[in-house]
Amino acid sequence: MDIKRTLHTIYSKVFLRDRGYMIPLGINVALQLLLWGMVWYYKGVIYQPDREFFALHYKVQYGIDFLAPWYYVLAIPAFGLLIVIMNATLARYGHLHERFGMHVAMIGACVAQVILLWALYLIIQVNIF
Repeated sequence: MDIKRTLHTIYSKVFLRDRGYMIPLGINVALQLLLWGMVWYYKGVIYQPDREFFALHYKVQYGIDFLAPWYYVLAIPAFGLLIVIMNATLARYGHLHERFGMHVAMIGACVAQVILLWALYLIIQVNIF
């Protein structure tokens, strides 16, 4: 039992010192905070008691084509949080076996966070105007 604890401690210290994991994880956390901060900053646009629905999709030819209650907007940062948690967990457990896959997963999560950030920004802009 003591050997198992010692190996776990060494593994955790080696894993947490890996910059290929910690830098993308820090970027993911910063982007996730930016997503939730954007929701907080634009809460007056997102939640309006006099509006029943919120525009979630807009096409240039047809205009707004998908309406939903305001709380559906919260699914975007929540989905981003799910991506970060899943990729961080899988990268942690796959660290010893597949380091390249770990790097790809963490950088892919960064790209997904940027796409979600842009999508949230555009949805909020559609509802402002």
